[in-house]
Amino acid sequence: MGDTADTLVAAYAHELSHIMVGAPEEYVPAPGDTHDPGRTITHDDSIMGQITSANALRLEIKDRALAFLALWAHRYFPGRRISIVR
Repeated sequence: MGDTADTLVAAYAHELSHIMVGAPEEYVPAPGDTHDPGRTITHDDSIMGQITSANALRLEIKDRALAFLALWAHRYFPGRRISIVR
């Protein structure tokens, strides 16, 4: 990742996604990195994936990062259909 304004903003959004919604990493770990070795690798412009200067402006928080919210809300609204609508 370069240090352009766009990639820095994307990096902040990536880290906030960890903090705010608990989203996991979705990029290829560095060689020798043992952190979260079973992670899912994505190539669909997820903010949790690889950030580059080429994709920094296309990145988005994917529905899968917010899926836990529907499960959480279902506990408080049993019998109702709860989903994430894009």
